[in-house]
Amino acid sequence: MQGVIINSKTRLGVLTKPTELIKIANKPLIEHLLDSLDGIISSALIITTKETEEEIKKKLQKYTTIKISYACQKQDQPTPSLLNHLQKKLEEKFFLINSSTFYKKEEITSTLEFENCMLTDTFPSTTPILLLNKKIFNTQPKKGSELIDWINDTRFTTKLKIRVSDTPLEIKYAWDLLTLNEILLKKIRTEYQSEPEKNATIKGELQIGKNTQIKNGTYIEGNVTIGKNCIIGPNCYIRGPTSIGDNCSIGNAVEIKSSILMDNVKISHLSYIGDSIIGENVNVGAGTITANLRHDKKTISYLLGSQKIDTKRKKLGAIIGENSSLGIHTSIYPGRSLPPNSTTTPGEIVK
Repeated sequence: MQGVIINSKTRLGVLTKPTELIKIANKPLIEHLLDSLDGIISSALIITTKETEEEIKKKLQKYTTIKISYACQKQDQPTPSLLNHLQKKLEEKFFLINSSTFYKKEEITSTLEFENCMLTDTFPSTTPILLLNKKIFNTQPKKGSELIDWINDTRFTTKLKIRVSDTPLEIKYAWDLLTLNEILLKKIRTEYQSEPEKNATIKGELQIGKNTQIKNGTYIEGNVTIGKNCIIGPNCYIRGPTSIGDNCSIGNAVEIKSSILMDNVKISHLSYIGDSIIGENVNVGAGTITANLRHDKKTISYLLGSQKIDTKRKKLGAIIGENSSLGIHTSIYPGRSLPPNSTTTPGEIVK
């Protein structure tokens, strides 16, 4: 079976990297998606954009579990038009999958008994998984029509079956990454490419990359992944589910809880980072605190532009864009974000 993976074109606010290239648990999201499809598809046609094409190919050059080919989508080219153009590359039956939506493997497998099937959480949906037969091209997509419009216009030889999923995860907002991180880390098993020092305490499943130091006094509990070339400790506390990227420093008296730290993050002294996402190349000054819980215990709202969005999370810390530097003793209210290249002054309160 073939999977055709459509680029999501989603951007996650202050995290400006294309969603499928954001790395958590030591892999970009596109690789996690392929892993979730292992055993269901044997080949994947990945639809890239000009912006993402080279980096996706680079990230997946050593991926051998599923055979991969690529096609580039022009700017503003509707997906039905692209698929129509790619007919010769498609197998007789194929899955159509959005790169930013994750469904349970057993739910995807359950669609295989049908000629045509849509797996979705709502209908109509912009991010379903579709099992399609090439006969769909008997109905030519109208100029400019989007995917759901084309599906609605198609006269299927066998009626399109719709299955509703209770548990899809669409990466629509930055905090959705924290949910996915928790799901992914439940599956990890301990693997050391570097050995922790004798007096580090490990209670949970831990993956450690090459050339990473876990120094004495470090206490790690829950499921945690740590990339390569990191320095962890001495005397820090890491609570899973937490993902720490490559080339990171977590220093003395730092506590990290249920967070995602991307590559090249430095949190060297006396700080608390909880339920937060820290972008690449961020330096966190000593004494920085991210609050992650309201006094009234209500769910936390996130300001996206001028719009307040209920995250439906009772705990959410900060989302910090790449290349930022936080001054010492920075305090950040729950659910706040800082754009890329931000700086804060010593003692600043981000409200």
